[in-house]
Amino acid sequence: MKKKSLPSLLGGLVVGGVMIIAGGLISSGSDFNGHLVGASGSALLVGVGMSRYLKTSKMMPALPMVALGIISSGYHFQKAYEWA
Repeated sequence: MKKKSLPSLLGGLVVGGVMIIAGGLISSGSDFNGHLVGASGSALLVGVGMSRYLKTSKMMPALPMVALGIISSGYHFQKAYEWA
């Protein structure tokens, strides 16, 4: 097992769990809350990705993670604004 594979696995499970919760809220008709939860999970992804990049200066996988997090955050904030 690699040195930091367990924290990465747990982090992925947490972000994935947050996104599953967001999807469940949106599916159940609580669109505003679901998109806010989704935006929070995406923002968490951006924060972790930036932290990882600043510590290691390695582009992979930090910068794609940050880029996808920013795109996802923008989408979820836009949708939350539409449902507000």
